[in-house]
Amino acid sequence: MRLRVLTLNAWALPWPLTDEPNARMEAIGERLGSLDADVVAFQEVWSPPARRRLIAAGRRAGYDEVWSKPGSIGASGMLVLSRLPIRESRFIRFSLCGFPQDITRGDYYGGKGIAIVTLDTPAGPVALLSTHLIPHYGDYGPDDTYMGHRISEVVELADALAQIEIPAIVVGDFNFTEREPEYEVLIGLSGLTDVAAALEWREVTIVPGPPYRANESPPGVRIDYVFARDGIGRAVVPHSIARVLDETIEIEGKPAGYSDHAGLLAELVLDATRPVRRPPSAEAVAQAASFLREGRGNAERRRHDQRGLAAGGGVVALAAFGSASIAPLSRRGLLRAAAIGLPAIALASTAGVGWLADRVVADELAGYDKVERLLEEIGRASARAANRDGIGEVGSGRASEAPQSDPRGGDL
Repeated sequence: MRLRVLTLNAWALPWPLTDEPNARMEAIGERLGSLDADVVAFQEVWSPPARRRLIAAGRRAGYDEVWSKPGSIGASGMLVLSRLPIRESRFIRFSLCGFPQDITRGDYYGGKGIAIVTLDTPAGPVALLSTHLIPHYGDYGPDDTYMGHRISEVVELADALAQIEIPAIVVGDFNFTEREPEYEVLIGLSGLTDVAAALEWREVTIVPGPPYRANESPPGVRIDYVFARDGIGRAVVPHSIARVLDETIEIEGKPAGYSDHAGLLAELVLDATRPVRRPPSAEAVAQAASFLREGRGNAERRRHDQRGLAAGGGVVALAAFGSASIAPLSRRGLLRAAAIGLPAIALASTAGVGWLADRVVADELAGYDKVERLLEEIGRASARAANRDGIGEVGSGRASEAPQSDPRGGDL
């Protein structure tokens, strides 16, 4: 059986945060029928009106099964439309995804995570996982504020996959390229196959130029993916993949696009003859642990700095208030009290903000605790596989090998 999967970051935030969100959702909806996917996974559908438009368009195109979370803030931004029955669904919210003080970025409030739906297909159940990881925001390398969070999200995705025995397809906006360590860690922990890489097709999904990325230089980047992983007894074989929904269109007489990302349409073959389950790589476990330790260290340094700021602000505020309280209530005294008291209020506010920030860091460290426990379990699975005298796969009794792609693979 062949399964056609479409994924798109729809960039559907309310206006003016994005351009023409409702008109663009209508345009995307008009294309769903012709693209003819069995299942569609959207990311960044934050706006309830945009979600309603896509669901209505999907139903017109035969997508009667729907998964989403209601609301906008905390609603994950993900939407799944399916022509196949959805047997069950669940959602795992990321333990770490940004900071509450980063209001303009909004990841902390978006409720990002992993949507997992089990599809009934003629070849048996298949798990579809859709996700959206926190971006770099331009800070690559050791100064990347969010590297620890992004690695933690990769670990939680790998852990979710480890609990799934049926064939799995993982799609979404991962916000990393194939050259970055997050990609290597994900592949190593999960045994996923990058469908585009398997078919030697690596088109960028962030396409530079008009209408929405006119200031970005070529050649663009590939950060949206379709991954696949065999189940016990059934393989998922990449057959073809194509970039879609990347054309310039016209909205109200002006050049526009469907999104600021391109979509991907992949066709995968469910095959019972060649299942392979690669165990977690010990190298990937060690690499993930190193990044998590670095992220934890950054959080602990922030807590130390914030506690110092809060304590200093509190002491100075108390001293200033004490000085102001003994001043005579003359006009000069009142002016003196104001001169001392207003900065004291500001310092007291600094102390309060520092206390709140300390609580935020405490929650962040608790998130690291949880993810490190998940990674320890993945590490134990890797060790068990290594002790099975060279049997490098799970469940089928065959030596580990990469899933074989169909020689007919190519663009749709």
